[in-house]
Amino acid sequence: MLRTLNNSWYLALALEHLADALAATDEEQSRRHREEAASLVEQYNDPKALAMHERLASALHNTRN
Repeated sequence: MLRTLNNSWYLALALEHLADALAATDEEQSRRHREEAASLVEQYNDPKALAMHERLASALHNTRN
């Protein structure tokens, strides 16, 4: 639905939550959702978006190590 509405902010939030939920059971899917969420929030420069991008980048970095 969020893709259809072209609502990238709420889609990124949903993907981040989905990635968190999948982290323990499907690391690959979790990583893909985090990558997509990170790419979506790059278009925003407000403090919430910057914090979210940092969380996502950190989680992606931690899963690669």
